[in-house]
Amino acid sequence: VVKKLTSKASMENIYLIGFAQALFFVVLILTKKNKFLSDYFLAFFILLLGGQLFWVYSYYGGFYRNNPWILIVDIYYWTLLGPTLLVYTRLIIQGKNRLNWKYLLLLLPTFIVTIGFADYIFISGSNFFTDISPRNWFFDLSVKVWFFNLPIFYIIISLLLFKHNRYIQQYYSYSKNIDLKWLTFLTNGFVFFLFFLLSKPFITKIFDIELPSSKNYTWPVLVFYVFGIGFFGYKQKGVFSQFDDLETDYSRSSLFPLKIKITDKASYQKSGLNKDEAEQLSENLLNVMKKDKPYLDCNLNLVSLSEKVGTSTHKLSQVINECFKKNFFEFVNDYRIEDVKKQLIDPEQDKFKIISIAYDCGFNTKSTFYTLFKKSTSLTPAEFRLRFQKQGD
Repeated sequence: VVKKLTSKASMENIYLIGFAQALFFVVLILTKKNKFLSDYFLAFFILLLGGQLFWVYSYYGGFYRNNPWILIVDIYYWTLLGPTLLVYTRLIIQGKNRLNWKYLLLLLPTFIVTIGFADYIFISGSNFFTDISPRNWFFDLSVKVWFFNLPIFYIIISLLLFKHNRYIQQYYSYSKNIDLKWLTFLTNGFVFFLFFLLSKPFITKIFDIELPSSKNYTWPVLVFYVFGIGFFGYKQKGVFSQFDDLETDYSRSSLFPLKIKITDKASYQKSGLNKDEAEQLSENLLNVMKKDKPYLDCNLNLVSLSEKVGTSTHKLSQVINECFKKNFFEFVNDYRIEDVKKQLIDPEQDKFKIISIAYDCGFNTKSTFYTLFKKSTSLTPAEFRLRFQKQGD
């Protein structure tokens, strides 16, 4: 019995530690200099996670029985997380520091749940909304909205990030500071927690398998997720501290200087670019890439290259997509890879480190270089250098 009580107390302490972690990260964000509007939304998102862990701690620790008002934390946590993360994502991607009034529509699930759960929150005194009786149609609707709104928000955010990644590959030759790996972790890390939270009732119903209490595996996952926010946030410049201008030119107030609308095949058909003009542009593009080697500029983007070729960004993008069957990112980095390969084969370049050669050829991150090189050659750069230099002996 003592061992069981000790185990229970230890689990509750884990929830309390997670809550303390969340508060610590919120303080770090709110006390840093040069805060953006997105910082406040991130702080609120983390605060909601911490509040939920405090509610779980209170529920299993008995504090909730004498303080039933804490129930409100659980209800609104589930309806506010999605809108908060979505607004944070849009502010980061768009590089804006102001809100749009349309964001108020994201609070519709919260509004519906507040009205539908009014008796449950203020009158019934029930521990769970499933105990409410009698139930009307609006209450049942509120339950569905409360339960499913967060997965729907996750889908919307995922599509937004997918569109963003498509954008940067069409208009940028690099991904450093614009691929938003931090946001990907924030979104996918949370859906990992959602899987643990929502899978139990479905598994029980479909497979007739009774899983252990969710407190044994679901809420510890949330604690680790909060810890992960701190770990990856520390590695991501600007999340918990101000930017170091000497190390990066990244600015959330102007994340994407191009401001170009993503094009598709339908819009290309209306561009007016005929076959002869496309062939001439592709020839001009190849000449510029060969003679001027603009790919050596690690910050090369579609705007700067279109100026060198003497055409519009729209037409250049169409030529690269349709004539070369590549996006801008692939097109430019293929040139960089070929330049690296030539230098790795050259014995005169043995005195230089591989990564130095990669940087000289236009790459600005080690991870991108190694990933693209392996994809192109099926070899690591070191393996490639060794194999082809031996062939030349």
